[in-house]
Amino acid sequence: MAEDPIRRESFRRTWWELFVIEGMLTALGMRTTFTASEVPPEVPLPCEERIYQEGLAPPLYPPTIKQFDDRVFAEEDITFSSFSYRIEAVRILGRVVSLSESASGQQQQEEVESVDARIASWFHHIPDSKMELMRPDGTMDEMMFQARMVINGASIYLNFPRSDLLSSPAVAAEVICGHSGVCLMPAFSHHAHAMRALNAASEISTLAALRMPVTKHTPFFICALVLSSIVQLAGYSVKAGQMPDPRRDRLTLTIGVFKSLGRTWAISQSVMRQIKAVARDVLEIGVRPQADQNNLDFSAFLEGSQFWLPNMQSA
Repeated sequence: MAEDPIRRESFRRTWWELFVIEGMLTALGMRTTFTASEVPPEVPLPCEERIYQEGLAPPLYPPTIKQFDDRVFAEEDITFSSFSYRIEAVRILGRVVSLSESASGQQQQEEVESVDARIASWFHHIPDSKMELMRPDGTMDEMMFQARMVINGASIYLNFPRSDLLSSPAVAAEVICGHSGVCLMPAFSHHAHAMRALNAASEISTLAALRMPVTKHTPFFICALVLSSIVQLAGYSVKAGQMPDPRRDRLTLTIGVFKSLGRTWAISQSVMRQIKAVARDVLEIGVRPQADQNNLDFSAFLEGSQFWLPNMQSA
């Protein structure tokens, strides 16, 4: 049985799925250490979803992490599975979370610049065949969807605390889903970090706009939408005035997705109510609400397992 190639593929996928989940839980503050990232990456990479789901034989010699990392220097393009790009996005997220806040100014700046380059590189090295999330047959590449969700989340985690968007405490204090909302030393200008965070937030909103049943997505997408919403509200609140229609439309879409996801995941209903409360204050007043109002207690959400159980009332 151990020689069964499909069984071996199942083992590989189990390990990497645990890797992905632990990486995201660490970013959300539910784990203090991303322990799976400390294990030597010797497990080969998973094959494409279609091959596994149809029970086809996976590659006899599946590629390794080293081969994936070295692909950028190869003379010819090498094809890797969408799952591989999802794994890479989580590896980058892990680097963001583990950035040393105790490092000296110059060392920390170099670390931030290095991870920022890695995030940008991730986008540049996506093969043409994986640029479009929607396949010709109308199905979605869910692995690449999640990969884009994670990499844009990593960009927000990296840039938002170092931007000039944190001047409004009530929103910023909760933006990092389990991390402190304190201002961190920028590697670039505060404005440059703000633009990177806002661009990543817009990209997450773009994922929400895809015409597919949102209940097919990972529940971690709820947390990504929270990040996107708070960053966009912060961008508006530090520039009191009328919220640009495109950004307001994206926020309207996000709240709608929260509503749809709330039929399956209880946490989405709770998040939606509190995001709407923050949005009402920010949009109507043009400034951020007081620090003790509409406080988004992500730790309470994430620690309460009942929020991650399917909403049985909708069943």
